[in-house]
Amino acid sequence: SELTSEAGFKGRRAIASVPASLSYVQHIRLPKGETDEQHVINELCGKLPGDPANMVIRTIDVGQVMCNGIARQELICLAVARPVVLHHMDILRRARLTLVGMHCEPLAILEAFAHLYRRAGDEKRTTFFIDIGWLTTKAMIAHGKDLAFSKTIQVGGEHFDQQYAHELQIELVEARQRRRALAGRIVAAPRNIALQQPVVSGSHLGTELFNAPEPEM
Repeated sequence: SELTSEAGFKGRRAIASVPASLSYVQHIRLPKGETDEQHVINELCGKLPGDPANMVIRTIDVGQVMCNGIARQELICLAVARPVVLHHMDILRRARLTLVGMHCEPLAILEAFAHLYRRAGDEKRTTFFIDIGWLTTKAMIAHGKDLAFSKTIQVGGEHFDQQYAHELQIELVEARQRRRALAGRIVAAPRNIALQQPVVSGSHLGTELFNAPEPEM
């Protein structure tokens, strides 16, 4: 409650976002007509680090695909362990907030940009989103506001810092400071010019050419 009051939030309704490190994303393909909850749980067995029966699972229907000449329904499954969901609910309850929704990070990211896709025809526009976090990187493809592909990659800023520190033989704290300073210079640079900056690429410290083209509106 101190956080909400100090930050100046109004109201008591809240939406929670489950961290990518505590949620799982899995694409599956099922025969048409067999996309009910039990068939989804059966298909996810062995594909998630835990028993799907003990997880809260939401599915997104991506559409029909062909596999070896057979029509299948592709689903994106977003799964969170039930204790994690209950823990988030308890945190909000103790903060005297009313939970009105809970999203995994891919859906939260898409929702943040949903206002950009309100025009007629935007549903046919394909956009690639990438969110580089501290522990993981989220890659998403959307058709308009609808999620079509999602993958959580177990590489993030921490791994970049470790590699940077290893290559330059410096402390991890200094590597993080240098990386963030470099990223700030790239973002702040004038558009449509080429920047030549040292970056860590693979297992060596190389030099690559960065281009910052004018974004499409």
